[in-house]
Amino acid sequence: MLVLLPPSEGKASAGRGAPLRMESLSLPGLSAAREAVLGELVDLCAGDPDENDKAREVLGLSEGLRGEVAKNAALRTAGARPAGEIYTGVL
Repeated sequence: MLVLLPPSEGKASAGRGAPLRMESLSLPGLSAAREAVLGELVDLCAGDPDENDKAREVLGLSEGLRGEVAKNAALRTAGARPAGEIYTGVL
């Protein structure tokens, strides 16, 4: 399987709807792995984003993308939108 995603700098703001429900995704056998990855990401990005250089380093984020750390920390409660509406970069 080949998965192509646009550059991360091309992300629109989060959705206004309900947060993502993992159980609504296809391939339910991946739910445990998805939850584990999400939990690790949220934990890594928790705390003051202005002082969380470890998260920026681990994720390879530039100084200009510092705000993505706070967005990652709030992923469990952020409104969700279809990927086609979030990623706005050129593939």
